[in-house]
Amino acid sequence: CFIGKLGQRDRRISPDSGSLFQTILNCVVFFFSITYICRVLQVNPLGVSLILLLSPLTVSTLISINKEIFVFPFLALALSGYYNKSLAQIFLAILCCFLIRWHMFVFYILVIFIISFRGFLRLDRKYLFALLLLLFSFAYVSLMSFFSGVIDTAHASFEAYEGQGVGIFVHLNTLQERGFYFLVFPIKAVQLLFATGIKSFLEGRIFSMVDIYNYTFVALHCIVSLVVFLMVLWRRKASLNNDLFFFSLLFVLFFTLSPVFAARYYYLVYVVWVLVLMGAPAKIPRID
Repeated sequence: CFIGKLGQRDRRISPDSGSLFQTILNCVVFFFSITYICRVLQVNPLGVSLILLLSPLTVSTLISINKEIFVFPFLALALSGYYNKSLAQIFLAILCCFLIRWHMFVFYILVIFIISFRGFLRLDRKYLFALLLLLFSFAYVSLMSFFSGVIDTAHASFEAYEGQGVGIFVHLNTLQERGFYFLVFPIKAVQLLFATGIKSFLEGRIFSMVDIYNYTFVALHCIVSLVVFLMVLWRRKASLNNDLFFFSLLFVLFFTLSPVFAARYYYLVYVVWVLVLMGAPAKIPRID
């Protein structure tokens, strides 16, 4: 299945995935990060932790060597650096970005830029979002030569999985390369956030033992993410005027530029949506 595999390593979750020390260390990082984040945002850390643990990706992050564990200290340090106006903490947050993936660093710099110029956030956010969507559409075409390595890798993957579900994703990337990212963004975002789970469920492979990480862990994570997103919508918290939700959409807007299909890249979005669902303030103090 192209959607389940493209852009992801063939990883297995087993007792050998990480040592006991690694698991304990991951749990300690998770505990202290979530405790601080929830204290700052005034939400219930137990409730947040329980919902996060509904995602198999959270479980795999805690029991194995996984980049996604650094999402938690990144959020904690980013919030702390913002509240305390601490360059040292912002620098540590940047280091966490590189431990996750370089795209996170670019996104974090974008967030810092937007927050630093408060006039941006005083604009009607739907216009700001639309403006960034158009800018990203133009920038992607202009910088295609810079990202040629990633694009070539994606194209090679498309050829390898020809006839196995490539379909619409290839066409969307082709349109994106022609400057139409502003049109294909919503469809690509839904695919990347939720489609792996829905596709695996419909094909009856969600509990496949052939590729347990992709077909089970990632697929179930996508389904849990969809449920959390629908609950955020139902509770009327999915608003561009909600600071955390707005920045989660900016994250999706930026990461969906990638021509590679990798649902786990969006784990941060799941974490933020859980915080929003559990009652994180719509307006983070000092942003406006």
